[in-house]
Amino acid sequence: MSKLSFTIRRAEPRDAKDFCTLMENQEVFPNLLQLPYPSEMVWLDRLNKKPEGGQLHLVAISNSQVVASAGIWPNEPIRRRHSRGICVISARCA
Repeated sequence: MSKLSFTIRRAEPRDAKDFCTLMENQEVFPNLLQLPYPSEMVWLDRLNKKPEGGQLHLVAISNSQVVASAGIWPNEPIRRRHSRGICVISARCA
């Protein structure tokens, strides 16, 4: 039996290519609420943006690749700023 091994860290701009691969995964894509096949440049722009207050974007790394992503961010409008939204996206680790 193989042991699942990964590390968790903040998402960084260097992860843009891995995000493209993750989002194209046939087990991941059907569950997303975004346009299909965003380019590496789109992900680079997203990952280069400075996180706003209360926002956190994490990735799980296995074999030097992003295999999962999780994020938490403030809700809108201002009257709901005390609450947070969460999203988790993952693919199977080999």
